[in-house]
Amino acid sequence: MDDLGAQEQAVLDLIAANPFAGQQDIATALGIARSTVAAHIVQLVNKGYILGRGYVLPASKRMICIGGAVLDRKYHAKKDLIFETSNPVDGYRSFGGVARNVAENLVRLGVDVSFVSIVGDDETGRSLVRHLRDLGADVSQVITTTERPTAEYAAILDLNNDLVLGIAGMEIFDLFSPSYL
Repeated sequence: MDDLGAQEQAVLDLIAANPFAGQQDIATALGIARSTVAAHIVQLVNKGYILGRGYVLPASKRMICIGGAVLDRKYHAKKDLIFETSNPVDGYRSFGGVARNVAENLVRLGVDVSFVSIVGDDETGRSLVRHLRDLGADVSQVITTTERPTAEYAAILDLNNDLVLGIAGMEIFDLFSPSYL
């Protein structure tokens, strides 16, 4: 679909809010002539934003992201690592998982997204789901289970930011099968 001008977008927004609005009502609300509204409506029909008479709007297209939701932890060594003892680090936590990352970035780009995954019935799982929901993603298809904790990944990085050790608790995804869907 083509880009819309400011007035076209304003007309479309009013029609979306009230598909039964008359041209004069729209013109009055926008402070423009009814004939200008009529011309904009013709353009909106031609561009595919309105489907024929009665201002029928096309259904929005939704992307579905299916896959992992993970809590990522990274620990950056503050000095050379010494094995078999404690080492000082700077620690960082972030939400990860390829599908979750894709879903978040699509939402941030304004795409209507539904995210499908599995998380544990724990604070990490609730936080992951809440974060995506607050951004605007549909998370109604995320499964919550008490059988396993939410997936986590931890990386230990040396002074050069090279991975020394990565550990992953991803057993929850063994439950994420077509039968769950």
